[in-house]
This record gives sequence, C-alpha cells and structure tokens, in this order.
Amino acid sequence: MTGCIVGEGLCALALLIFTTTGKQTVVPIFDLFAMLLGGVSALLPVYARDILAVGPWGLGLLRAAPGIGSILVAAFLLRHPVKDHAGVIMFVCVTLVGFFIAVFGASTAVWLSVLALGLRGGFDMVSVYVRETLIQIWTPDAVGGRVNAVNMVFVGASNELGEFRAGISAWAFGVVPAVIIGGAATIGVSVLWWCWFPQLRKTRHLQAPDARRCDGTKDRTQPLERVSLQRQTAS
Repeated sequence: MTGCIVGEGLCALALLIFTTTGKQTVVPIFDLFAMLLGGVSALLPVYARDILAVGPWGLGLLRAAPGIGSILVAAFLLRHPVKDHAGVIMFVCVTLVGFFIAVFGASTAVWLSVLALGLRGGFDMVSVYVRETLIQIWTPDAVGGRVNAVNMVFVGASNELGEFRAGISAWAFGVVPAVIIGGAATIGVSVLWWCWFPQLRKTRHLQAPDARRCDGTKDRTQPLERVSLQRQTAS
C-alpha cells in the first residue's frame, strides 16, 4: 500500500515536471539533487582534525556555521520576503551554495571555512524558502498531497544520501577533491536545470495566480468620500 502511494506520488511529480508549462512548472527535486551532490557534513571531522587542525571546538564551529547562516537569513526573509524573480533567485542561490562549498573545500583558514559554511547555509535557506513555497502554490490540488509526501521523503533522505556520496567520493578521490567536486556538481545541476526548465527560471512571484493583482492601484478599496457619493447617487 505504501509503495503504491509513493509510486503515485512519483508519477504525479514526474507529470508535474514534464507536462506543465509556464509558471505552474515546479521542480522540487532540483534543490534536492543539488544538496545530494553538495553534502559535506560527514567530512567536517576530517577537516577539523587534519586540514584546519582546530580540534573539537573548531569542529563545533564548522557544524554550527550553516545553521547560524540559515537562522540569520530566515530572520531577514521574515521582514523582506522574496517578491519578484523568484525562479532566478532560487537558481542564483543554489549556484552560490555550490560555490561556497567549493570555497570551503579549498580553504585552509578557519575563519574562511566558517564564513563559507555560514554563507552556504544562508543561501540554502533562500533556495528552500522559494522551492517549498512554489510547491505549495503551483502544485495542482488533485496531486498536492502525494507530491508533498514524496517531497518530504526526498528532503528526509537527501542529506543522508549526500553524506554517503561525500564519503564515497572522499574514499575515491580524497577529502579535499571530494568537497570541491561536490560544489562544482551543485553548480552544474543549477546550470542544467536553468537550461532544461526555462519556465521555472521565469517564475517571478511567490503568490497564487488568483491572489495577485495585475495593477495594484485599480482594485484598492475606494476612498470613503467616493463611496459616500455613490451611495447618495444610488438613493
């Protein structure tokens, strides 16, 4: 039974990606693929001990940096939400996530490593903010629950699979090349999705179509004086 539900969700997700057009196209697996390729948490102990030589306290800083960056950006988004060019912003942020992962991989300075991880967490927060909002807004109601369920499975599994990918890459290529390759692959995913899904990058607003106004000045509530004059004329 569970397998059938997941299968239906995957089919609905595939249909949503490949058959919808315009602003209704949502690619929820885009960010998940990027995070799958850009996972570095499993390699932080190696960086703290062998590359940065900072010990347990340094490992704590490295582990906390992405979370601190995410919290700061989330607080900023509360006051300054994304109002336009949401698709472009999401692609740019995922590209910057990959860039700062590569910066962290090549860094041998503690301050630069912590800063790169913090910025990585901050830009990741913007990407997740846009993606999750688009899923809620543009997914058809008929398949919304199934797509949401599959998305949550992907979200829950992507980090663990990303750490597995990081470990295998470190075993095959070495720790530093594994992180840099992961960052470059994240940028590559962003570029590919930018080219393959132009309708996604053209998404501008994080609002449902019926909630937006074509002209913000035409449908505002009329002034009290005008309403009063209309009522007198009608009577």
